[in-house]
This record gives sequence, structure tokens and C-alpha cells, in this order.
Amino acid sequence: MAPFLRIFFASLLGTLAAITVLLFFLFSILISGSRQPEPRVPANSVITIDLRGDIPARIPQDPLQELFSAQIAAPVSVEGLKRNLEKAAVDDRVSGIWLRLYPVSASWADLRAAREALVTFKESGKWIYASTGDQGLNEKSYYLASTADSLFTPESTWFEFNGFSMHVAFYSDFLEKLGVEPEIFRVGEYKSAVEPFIRMDSSPENSEQFESILDEAADTFASAVEEKTGLNRNTIDHLLETIPEDPVRFALEHRLIDKIATPDEVRTLVGERLGLMEDEEPSIMEFRRYDLISDQSAGVQSDDTEDAIALVYATGPILPEAPDMLFGGTDVITANTLGRTFRSIMEEGQIDGIVLYIDSPGGAATTSDLIWHQIQDIKKEIPVVAYLGNVAASGGYYMASAADSIVSSPSSITGSIGIYSILLNAHELFSDRLGIGVETFKSHEHADLYSISRQLTPSEQSALQHSVEAGYDLFLQRVADGRNMEKEEVNRLGRGRVWTGREAKEHRLVDRLGTLEDALSMTADMAELDSYRVITYPDRKPLLELLFGSAQARFTGSLRSLFMIPEPLNDLEKMLRSPSGIHWALLPVQIDTD
Repeated sequence: MAPFLRIFFASLLGTLAAITVLLFFLFSILISGSRQPEPRVPANSVITIDLRGDIPARIPQDPLQELFSAQIAAPVSVEGLKRNLEKAAVDDRVSGIWLRLYPVSASWADLRAAREALVTFKESGKWIYASTGDQGLNEKSYYLASTADSLFTPESTWFEFNGFSMHVAFYSDFLEKLGVEPEIFRVGEYKSAVEPFIRMDSSPENSEQFESILDEAADTFASAVEEKTGLNRNTIDHLLETIPEDPVRFALEHRLIDKIATPDEVRTLVGERLGLMEDEEPSIMEFRRYDLISDQSAGVQSDDTEDAIALVYATGPILPEAPDMLFGGTDVITANTLGRTFRSIMEEGQIDGIVLYIDSPGGAATTSDLIWHQIQDIKKEIPVVAYLGNVAASGGYYMASAADSIVSSPSSITGSIGIYSILLNAHELFSDRLGIGVETFKSHEHADLYSISRQLTPSEQSALQHSVEAGYDLFLQRVADGRNMEKEEVNRLGRGRVWTGREAKEHRLVDRLGTLEDALSMTADMAELDSYRVITYPDRKPLLELLFGSAQARFTGSLRSLFMIPEPLNDLEKMLRSPSGIHWALLPVQIDTD
């Protein structure tokens, strides 16, 4: 049997190696075919921008999407939207923008930034039309459409205008039925990340902070509707409480939309806005093609200054190590990767200040503290300003508190100053439900402290709770040192409480409400710069390097995982337990207001 297995696996590995080589040549062909020359922009052009789903601050580099971008509709990021609208605003060949809207799911902080970019474009004197098709609009896409000179919808499309809601899942009853007992250690009655494990509804404290977030979303939306329609807040609230039989006619009647029109009819209206004859077709250029236009050909004035500010994006959960994925995967923040970025910036010696863009719900408390120290070291030499994007809570705020100053979007989710730890006791699941017996041999009494096959002893529970409390006390001290506040005051604002950016400003947890551009301007003032360039980090790697730079290691790891025979008990343990000894400075739940 052994010789057979050797031959089998040798043949299998040879086949996989051949497939890898074939994919390499396929990717090379796709790469060479994907290089496009800068397109020509005819005079009197209109740029179409399709906005749907998420609109992230910045799109992570995805080699597969880049390879197949001709077949995949590339998402629009706030970064890309700003860059191209700045070009279009000064490009004499561009007359206006046509927003083609679908239901949008972006965060309110990113929506604010996208809307501000559209408003800035209109201030150039050019126009914006907005329309939708058979998928219709929800409130978030309508929020963006409110910037348009005119908004058009088909007669029978979907038009959602009924307010915002949040949903939290609770599964303590499920865990009880499963035979799993959560053992919770936390500080702060607002630190509600543990509530789904131990409750079937929200605590009064959790309800309080969620209602505050909903109020901020409703106020932000109503302000945009008021700006577009001229309706007062009471009328807008009344419309949001109404369930119309014909939503589109209802919207037209109350000036929420400007005209009922199909996409083809909107195209004709665009031509009329351009002053074309009835039989002339408007010159339409898609957003992703206009993205290939250089600043120089668009007419953007270049700044030759050598002074520069680094814009460092720190996005995703904070983890001790990044997960090993074949093609990058989701963004994460680690002390090693962020530290390398900081060292690169300081070694270059050409950067006069740093804006740290934080979009993170937090994560590992110790990793957050390591990053806090890194920022403390950097600001001894150059100013560091933290900008809070969609969410900079718990460990994300831990990082931000180290900066010289903090700028936040009013809709950011921040604070959540608190720490928790969760262990799961699955003894009943193993023994009573699955019939798995676990016998433990150990050299010392507490060697199996983090095992999920038994319950913690009272002394162990006490020790872990004290450990979490010590972590919380350090968190308070870090914020107090960074914000020049008394630790008692930080504790009053902490206890795991989540704040909107606007509330955080009122409580001195942030220094200023504003945009990313405001954070850059503040950094320039602190560095005493009259003009500056913005250099973005992490920089974009060449596609081949991203695809194949560490492919061998990742490929080997994938093979190892593929052929490793799992042990049922180990798999269950990995599924049920969090990493041993890690205390989490993490946002209570994923917050979204739809």
C-alpha cells in the first residue's frame, strides 16, 4: 500500500505543478492583454458612474479582479471617486456626470465622503444627473442621488424610503441546546460583544448606544433630503413613516424625484442637457475607462514640491498575524505589517507628517498596544494625525489615541474603550451529545487552562477576570496619556461604550469633525508646510509580484491543509475556541444601518 500511496501522491503533485505552470502562462497572457492605452475623451463628454453595494474607502489590491477586470464590474471606492471627480472637474472635455444608481450598502462614513466628493465636483460649475433602473433605490443610494441636479426613476421600480434598522443575533439558547457554556470575562457594562453568548436580547446599555447610532444615520439622511427637496424635518419624518401604495408616484408627488423616466429616456435627457440635436448620440465614457486618463491630460495642475505627507491606510481587524491566504484576502492590521510601513516611511526621510486612516473594529489588545507604542515613537520626529473612517472602535481607537490629533467623520463609530475574553466549555457537547470522552494528562495543575473540554475552576475564573481588568486599566492609561485626560474621565467615557464621531467630539475623544482632506490639511499645518504631496501606503505591488511573490509558500500550505487527515476533536476545538490568552479590544458587533 505504501508504494502505491507514494506513486499516487507523486502523480497528484506533478499534476498540480503542471496546472500551476499552465495558470502562470494564462495569467501572463491576461496581464499582457489587460494593458490598455489611455483612451481618447471626446469633447462634451459625460462620465457614467455606477454605484452599487459597498463603496469602500480604498479597494484592496485583488489580482484576480485585476486580471478579469474586463469581465468583472470593478467596484467604486471613495479614493477612486475623489481622484476621478477631481480630474473631471477641471477636464474641459467633460461636461457632466451621470450617476447610475443601484441599492447601496456602504457605511455612513464612506457615504459622507463619497457625497462630499460629488458636491465638490458640482462646485466646479458642472452638472450631475442621477437615475436608476429596475433594481431601484434604497435610502443610502438616495443619499448620494440627492447631490444631483435631477433624479430620474422608471415608473415601476423599487423606491425604498422608510428609515433605518439594525439587527443583532443572539444565540445563548442555541449554545445551551448544543451543550456549550460560554465563560465570559469583561470590563464595562457597554462592552456588549459578549451579549449574544449570554442573552437573547440587548441590555439597556447596548440599546442606548445602538439607538444613538440610528439617530445619527437618520439625521444625516434627513439633512440630505432637506437640502435636495426643501422639505422640513417634520415632513421628511412623516414621509418616512408612510407606506405608499405606489412608491414612485409618491416620491414624484413629494419632490423626492424630479421625473419618471426609463434609462433610455434618461440618455435622451442627457443629450438634451448637452445641447445635442435629436438624432445625435451623447458621448458617454464609463468611469473605469476615465480612470485610465492621466492627471496631465485632464488638465490637473501638478505640484512640484518635495514636501510630502504619508497617508497610511490601516483597515480591518487587528490580529497578531495575518491569515495565510492564496491571493491576499481581507485586509487585516498587524504590528509587523504596520511597523514595516512606518519604518519604510522614516527610512526614506522624505515624509513630513503622517495621516493614519483607521477603519477597524479593533481586535487583539496586545497587538493594539504594540501599535500604540510605534505611533508614540514616530510622533517624536514628525506629526501623526489619526483619521477615523467608518469605524475606529476598541483596538482601533486604542491606536488612534496615540496620535498627536484625531479627526473623525461625524458618522464614524468609535470609542468602545473596553476589553473582554471568551472561553467556551464544551464538556457537555463532547461527553453527552457527541459521545466523545477526553482524558487529560498534565504536568501542572493549570496546564490545560484554555482547554474547552472542562469548566474553569473558581480560582482560574478569578485570575482571568483580574487579567482582563488589568488590560482595561492599561487601555484607560493609554487613552489618558494620548488625550491628556484624567484616567477617571476616560473610564466615565469608556466601559465599552460606543460613540458616534459627533458624540466623541463632544466628549473630547476626538479633536475635530471633518474629512480626510481636513486631516491632511491639519497635518500640513503641524508640519508647517505651505504645499505638499500625498503619498499613499501601503503602495500597490506589481501584479506579477502579488500573484507569484510568495505563491510557493502559500501553495505548499494549501497542499498541507488539503492532505492533512483531520481529527474530529481538534476540528471541533478549533471551531469553538478563541486563541488562548488573547484579550479582545473589539467592537461589540458588526454595526450597519440599513
